[in-house]
Amino acid sequence: MAGDRAPDPTAPGPGGDVADRLALLQLEAEYARTWDLRDADGWAGVFTADGAFELGAVGEKPALRFAGTAALADFCRRATGRYDGIHLLSPPSLTIDGDTARGWVHFQYFDRDRKTGARRQVVGVYAVTYRRTGPAGWRMHLRREQAVMEDDVFAGFPTAELMWGLGPDEAPRPDEAPRPD
Repeated sequence: MAGDRAPDPTAPGPGGDVADRLALLQLEAEYARTWDLRDADGWAGVFTADGAFELGAVGEKPALRFAGTAALADFCRRATGRYDGIHLLSPPSLTIDGDTARGWVHFQYFDRDRKTGARRQVVGVYAVTYRRTGPAGWRMHLRREQAVMEDDVFAGFPTAELMWGLGPDEAPRPDEAPRPD
């Protein structure tokens, strides 16, 4: 059935601009590359000036939020100063609407604590809101991370409503929102 097919990413119209999709893919690659290479200023630079990164609560660990270029760079410096790690990202499921876009990205992250030698593996989801910022191009305005599994502890799979902070009546329709399946 035609209604069961995924939208054609090369088709003109909302969400169909190939150049925008390629730019957003590159931005995702820069997010991982700059963090993994401990380039705090470069990592903060993938966000808008008022952008934010949020870590969802996991078990006893509280949710955290870092907003603005200086706070983002400081967070990256502190975290990558202690841990060596690497991100493995899935290609994002993207919905583009003019100068804004949303992405849903699955990830794995492996790291090692330089002080203790402890190793950790995290599997999770990023829900990302992007904005086109003029000459600088696309930047992340909000990136929410929710761990689904840390080491051997499964925490459950987050919903789009949870990840984008929307109530059930405000959630994007399934054909508008990136789906995790």
